[in-house]
Amino acid sequence: MDRVICSNDPDFIELASEGIEHRGIVIGQQDAHHIGDWVEFLGLMHAVCQPDEAINRLEFLQRL
Repeated sequence: MDRVICSNDPDFIELASEGIEHRGIVIGQQDAHHIGDWVEFLGLMHAVCQPDEAINRLEFLQRL
């Protein structure tokens, strides 16, 4: 699948550390990040990253 995974499930951090290829993972915290935080961060990521730059990349959601 050619999609970045967006999740609050920390199991995806382990997946990324095991060297399993993925198209990108963005991790947030359910109790700390609102939908607006996700939309803003993912919009910025889309604007500055080429699709091949997201491959095997792990990002932690940040408030902008």
